[in-house]
Amino acid sequence: MYIKFWTKSVKGWMSVSLSICEREEIEITTQRLLNRTLTVEVNVSTPRNEFQEKALSNVNKLYDDLLVTLRSDLNNSKTVLQQYINACLSDCKGLFNQKFQAAILECTADDQKQMRKRLEALMQSLPKV
Repeated sequence: MYIKFWTKSVKGWMSVSLSICEREEIEITTQRLLNRTLTVEVNVSTPRNEFQEKALSNVNKLYDDLLVTLRSDLNNSKTVLQQYINACLSDCKGLFNQKFQAAILECTADDQKQMRKRLEALMQSLPKV
């Protein structure tokens, strides 16, 4: 007994017939490959020296402090947030927070990019005032 189905190829749609045995073999192989891919674990770590670790810790503390003040003073916090974002930009437009800029410049390039993305995402999530 054969099973007929349509599949898309480089040349377009085509009809394919498989025996039950072939279909079972394909399903077993597919399941085996799927199980193998599920066992793969990818870890990405950023190598940092002692000063970069401390700088990242300082930047995260400033970010956390900003999150706390957001709850009580939205307008001023948005201003500070924009200054933090400006401090992350190579072509700074507008005012920037010097303390934050000094800390972020001591971080790795990857940490700087991640923090800028976090700050920009936070700004996007805030209500427009």
